[in-house]
Amino acid sequence: LVSVHYTDDVRAYHLLKDIYLRKCYLEEKGQIDQFKTKVELAEDLINTLLNHFPAIHEKRLTFLFDSWFLAKSIVVLLQEHDLKYVSRAKSNRKILELDMSLKEYSEQVLKASDFRKITFKRQGKLKTAFVYTTILPISKLGDVKVCFLKNDPGGKINAFLVSNNLRLSEEELINHYKERWAIETAYKDTKQYMGLDDFHVRNKKGILRHLTLSYLASSYLEYLKLLGIFNHALGNECKLSTKGKQVRAYQHIVFERFLTWIDRQYENGKNLDALLTYFRRD
Repeated sequence: LVSVHYTDDVRAYHLLKDIYLRKCYLEEKGQIDQFKTKVELAEDLINTLLNHFPAIHEKRLTFLFDSWFLAKSIVVLLQEHDLKYVSRAKSNRKILELDMSLKEYSEQVLKASDFRKITFKRQGKLKTAFVYTTILPISKLGDVKVCFLKNDPGGKINAFLVSNNLRLSEEELINHYKERWAIETAYKDTKQYMGLDDFHVRNKKGILRHLTLSYLASSYLEYLKLLGIFNHALGNECKLSTKGKQVRAYQHIVFERFLTWIDRQYENGKNLDALLTYFRRD
């Protein structure tokens, strides 16, 4: 699955998706001409996004992705539209003119004293990290801001973050990238609570149909939360910090409305046993 998501301080939505089909599978089906790599699928999704959501250009949104999608073709596509990105980079990315990788640069050039201690929030908890940020010419990327991130000053690098937005501060770069956590959480929640993994079909159309319904259910719950439906029904003290809590809250609301409907039918002279028997049917 290759997908595009939107997230900010209060919202997290699934936007677009496509299925990655292995080359061997398409060869068996005689459809090898339809093969696309994950990077090519991502390019198609980005183009679709840019064509159908012009507000992206106006709001100057930042694109976030992991090292797998930090490919020249995607970088060029975003730069053609004057869009910024933040991504994790693999440790073997080459630094032009120095003939060394990011990992080698961190081990041979940087000293513990070069790193600065910072604190940031993740999942509501304060985290401490040590960072060093500079601008380097990276192969296939050009000049980018690189953030070397580790948990303690004498330890190894935990992550190499890069961005074509050279004006970002260390804190801004890290804060941008950690927004991916909301996307990862939303994806896992959709698998756990929205039945994302519960499909047993063989064709691509059926899989996409199932994924669409799962994502619609997830977005619907997000929409109800933003409208304040849960707070209105369950009280302003209702804290729905996870998708699981939203699901349980929605089930509670639906059950209450079901009981209200049953009560009205009974008041109107309907046979209660007959109604309940109807709802017990498979």
